[in-house]
Amino acid sequence: DRPISSLSSPIHVVITQQGSEDRLEIVGTQEIEWRKVLVSGRLSIDVELMGLSGDSTVAVGLLGLQLELLPKTHNLLCDEISLEHVIKTERDGMLEQERRFFNSAKIWWKEFLQIRPEHGNRMVKIFARTENDVNVPVCSFVQPMRGGRAVRSAG
Repeated sequence: DRPISSLSSPIHVVITQQGSEDRLEIVGTQEIEWRKVLVSGRLSIDVELMGLSGDSTVAVGLLGLQLELLPKTHNLLCDEISLEHVIKTERDGMLEQERRFFNSAKIWWKEFLQIRPEHGNRMVKIFARTENDVNVPVCSFVQPMRGGRAVRSAG
């Protein structure tokens, strides 16, 4: 049984607008660290929504959010110091994983080019940009699907 503070699934806010021909267009996105609500049961935050790709350094809006735990509890689910420690440990772990992946990718790419000179002309993507213009390994776009209450297969 893991504590709820160890669930590191940020809330991904995506703001859309209805464009021409009734198509939805993404205006901006941002990820929110929701676990801070575990400290007091309520949390008010202002989220700066960033533009996409070329505009990812420009804020396109500010969204005020109020988060509240339901059902209300009088017991603290987490204290602020331990939550900050959990978040910092996760962030440090992710940075270390990214660093190791980058080093491995550099070595792999060098070996890949040594196999055959034509490999340098191939369209091989190891990194890709997110909608917020952040370079990440392409494998980070693939996640296992969780079945939950899904219908079972015939097997």
